[in-house]
Amino acid sequence: MKELFLKETFLESYKMWLWLSEHPDKHKSEYFKFIKFKGIVLNSCFFCEYSIIQAENNNIDNFCKICPAISFWAVTNDNKNKNHKEFIPCTLNESPYKKWAITEDNQEKSRLAKQIADYCQKEYNKILLLEHNKRIEK
Repeated sequence: MKELFLKETFLESYKMWLWLSEHPDKHKSEYFKFIKFKGIVLNSCFFCEYSIIQAENNNIDNFCKICPAISFWAVTNDNKNKNHKEFIPCTLNESPYKKWAITEDNQEKSRLAKQIADYCQKEYNKILLLEHNKRIEK
């Protein structure tokens, strides 16, 4: 995949999770088929893709630690293990993604996907506002 910028990461994640909220019976990988995406996105996740691109020398030991959504995934979790080499914040028990991945209840899947989409939209809007403010300052 071409270089992925932070703004694009949140926008593309928002679109994917919104689609998943509307199609709770589908998996992330099915979204890429739906949009006829030609290429590979690590773990069918724009956050993972962004992180691995940003990680020095594709150091798999640290790419989860620089996930742009780390605070969202781990917001209700005990982060004492975040320096452990296998720390994967999106798979922590209280992570909305982990809950989405394991539930079989489509209504709950939809709710959780929408929660993730809302987070992505909020972060995307923050980036737009920062860009706007920088233009005004010039």
